[in-house]
Amino acid sequence: GVPCVVTRSLGVLSFLRDGENALLTRQDPNDLAEKVLQVLRNKDLHDHLRRNARCPEQYLPHAVMKKIERLLEDGI
Repeated sequence: GVPCVVTRSLGVLSFLRDGENALLTRQDPNDLAEKVLQVLRNKDLHDHLRRNARCPEQYLPHAVMKKIERLLEDGI
């Protein structure tokens, strides 16, 4: 339920949609700042992103930690 501003990358593009559940930016600090300000200044946009913000199960902290633990146990 947190509005997100995220740099475009392969992982996030699998579940984030620009303007629907996040704002996606180029790898540029000015673009990032501009998008953050959009969310802070536009209550309707903020609320829309917040309502649609959901993290897929595989990216939740406990799921990621389990993957890391398995890798460590397997001795990578």
